[in-house]
Amino acid sequence: MQSFTGLANLNVVGLPSGVTAKFSPANLALNQAGSLILSATASAQLGIANITVNATSLVSGVMQTRTALVTVNVQSAVGVTGVNNKRGQGRIKSRVELNP
Repeated sequence: MQSFTGLANLNVVGLPSGVTAKFSPANLALNQAGSLILSATASAQLGIANITVNATSLVSGVMQTRTALVTVNVQSAVGVTGVNNKRGQGRIKSRVELNP
């Protein structure tokens, strides 16, 4: 049996231009839940993209990585009303959808 020690470091590969990723929390412990938060700028590349989410950690003294493939759909938010960004400043410019 392999023993997990420490935290899993998370990262994302393959984001479309203008899309950024943030994990909350940035690292995960065993059985800890977290969130992947994607943000898109007004000039974000629209369309569907496949991204890879990686979790890397020390398992039985060996660094191991587990991956998850996710489909991201960046859509224009033109015409969407009544939605404010986190800081309450203006309207969102792009919308990001995830499909695991």
